[in-house]
Amino acid sequence: ITMMTTVVYMIADRDAAKRGVMSYEAAVTQDTRLQRRLASHVAWYAAKDPSGEWRFGPSKWIGYENLTPEIYVANADKYLDGGRTEEVLQKYSAPLDQSNIEYDNLKGKLEGFLRQFGKTPRKNYRLSVIS
Repeated sequence: ITMMTTVVYMIADRDAAKRGVMSYEAAVTQDTRLQRRLASHVAWYAAKDPSGEWRFGPSKWIGYENLTPEIYVANADKYLDGGRTEEVLQKYSAPLDQSNIEYDNLKGKLEGFLRQFGKTPRKNYRLSVIS
């Protein structure tokens, strides 16, 4: 997808997915347009940053490379496809369910991340881990 002068494309490997998580957290902390959308995301992904801290991002952001808040907000509803990103992200992640030892910890960390922006996750959200 070409938007303005930036070419946005699907990620091609696990490292790109992790970079997407890190770039999302950096972007959302500074952009109120992204913050307003926090409660609408269904598919969330967690990855550890270089210091070992868990970070989070929605599939529709982390499944693409070269996104900026401007490109995302202008195109998320028309051109960016969360179904396609989830399909790609399945290759690099594992769904987190209640049987996973990290379930309560990661669920709490995601909810804490959203709470700092006054948001809660959707009722039917899913969380996957990129290892």
